[in-house]
Amino acid sequence: MSGIAFERGGSLTERALRLLEHEPLHTAVLATRVLGISGDPRAAAAAVFALLGMDPRFSVSADGVWSLGKAAPSRRRLRDEKFVVVDVETTGGSPGGGHRVTEVAAVCVEGGEIRESFATLV
Repeated sequence: MSGIAFERGGSLTERALRLLEHEPLHTAVLATRVLGISGDPRAAAAAVFALLGMDPRFSVSADGVWSLGKAAPSRRRLRDEKFVVVDVETTGGSPGGGHRVTEVAAVCVEGGEIRESFATLV
């Protein structure tokens, strides 16, 4: 197929991320550099929008210039984070109907392991 060049080294979205880390790029440039598509600008734009349009890591201006989104998601793994999971058990209905909270529990997770836990009946 003429006009299409394949390149090794990561997914297409990763390739777009690497390019846009340096500078914003027009849709036509991204189509050529990421997808290897040149020629019909509408087909190229459709392909770029299909690839990047719903990904929150990317944003596009009204004139078709792509850049990285304002707040790119963290690339840290959940296993590397410290967080707390909270569970609240109820009798199932609204408080106005006489239903209530019956139990509250929490666990502190660090390094993918439970470090502390708390549970109480109410």
